[in-house]
Amino acid sequence: MANINRGEVDLKAGDKIWTLVFSVNALCELEELAGKSALAFANELSDEENVSIKKLRLLFWIGLRDRHPDVDEKAAGSIMSGAGLNEAMQAATKALRAAFPQGEAPAEAQDTARAE
Repeated sequence: MANINRGEVDLKAGDKIWTLVFSVNALCELEELAGKSALAFANELSDEENVSIKKLRLLFWIGLRDRHPDVDEKAAGSIMSGAGLNEAMQAATKALRAAFPQGEAPAEAQDTARAE
C-alpha cells in the first residue's frame, strides 16, 4: 500500500495496484528524458497548447519506475488506458505534488490539487 507521506500514490488498473512515486532519481530521469527541468516539464502540462499524450505517458511512466522497474513506456500507456486517462493523470500529479515541499509544486500539480 502506498504511503503518501513518502510521496507514493496507488492506482488500480484492472486487478492490479500500481504505485507511483517521484523520488529524486525519478525526477532526474524525467529531466534527462525530457531535456528540461522537472518543474519546466510539469508546468508545460498545464499549457493546453503544449501538452501531449506522449508527455503525459512519460510523466506517468517515470512515476512508476521506482516501484515497477520492469514496466516500459508502452506498458505504462497500457496501464493508463486500463485505469482511465483522467484517473492515471490524477494519480501522477498527486505523486508529483507530494515530491515537492508545500508551495513549491509545479503549477500543473497545484491546479490539479485545487480541482480535487
